[in-house]
Amino acid sequence: MWLIEPEDAAMETPGQGGGGQGGEVVPGLLAGSYKFRSTDTRRLFVSFTRNGNDWYISADTDLKANKIKVEQKGNGVILYYSVNRLKIYISVNGSNQVVGVVNNDSYVWTIVPGAQSGQYFITASNGQVLSLPVSGGTGSAFTVEPQTQDARKLWQFVP
Repeated sequence: MWLIEPEDAAMETPGQGGGGQGGEVVPGLLAGSYKFRSTDTRRLFVSFTRNGNDWYISADTDLKANKIKVEQKGNGVILYYSVNRLKIYISVNGSNQVVGVVNNDSYVWTIVPGAQSGQYFITASNGQVLSLPVSGGTGSAFTVEPQTQDARKLWQFVP
């Protein structure tokens, strides 16, 4: 038996109620599924990898990047990858490493527009932002770091 799930849920339109205005999580960005691409010269994407019961979130190419769902929750958003009835939520551990947590949507992020149109900071609950490592390519783990205008810390949401 196969379970087939849609990649994108229907968007709300103004007047339907629910979170956000017309499905927007921030001005110019609708709730939905996106690949997250760094704005630095490496142009790496966010990818989920499973190892036993653990999920790792690391940098990868466009071909291996996963679409991440962005949904309004309270005053922020939850970010997750959906596979085989599991929802793998992007979270931060005590060492400021970005990790995948199965079926636990308690970690809420905020998305803040950057200085240039179409670029965003993805801000953790501790006030730090999702960051690509200073060096390294595919397979490099993500962390959260203090916000600066460094391109490693700015993200584009690719439909």
